Amino acid sequence: MKNLSKAEQFMLDNLVEKVVFSQPSPRTVFCVLICYDGYEVYGASSCKDLDKFEEATGKLYALRHALSRLYRTKYKY
Repeated sequence: MKNLSKAEQFMLDNLVEKVVFSQPSPRTVFCVLICYDGYEVYGASSCKDLDKFEEATGKLYALRHALSRLYRTKYKY
């Protein structure tokens, strides 16, 4: 996916088996990362103004949020 840092892309390529997106409301996107070892982590994004919502941007922010949570749990603690 475009606009990911090298570290984010590395995690996506080497740790994540599957990426699942869900849009439970018109302005909210959830992303679930399923890792090769079975670990799952989620991320979310939401837009205040529905008129400015873009699905691709929402997915990118949800993915980046999930990757940051994956980094904190796998590498920081």
